[in-house]
Amino acid sequence: MQLHCQGCHSGTEPDGGISLTSYDQIKTVADNGLLMHALNGTNDSPLMPYNTLGLPDCYKTQFQNWVDAGAPNN
Repeated sequence: MQLHCQGCHSGTEPDGGISLTSYDQIKTVADNGLLMHALNGTNDSPLMPYNTLGLPDCYKTQFQNWVDAGAPNN
């Protein structure tokens, strides 16, 4: 999150109005599906990180496994 997301999704005016600086904020987008849609560029979500070819599949798999596990605070 810190390396790939918080550069744009933090501060007083985060991109897309989505701040990803706290666990609660990140858990919200994990639980509502927005995180994985953004990482996969599905469901009308732009592919994130923006203006890239996206994260490697191994990272996306790690995020999906974390979401599937209930997005624990670890």
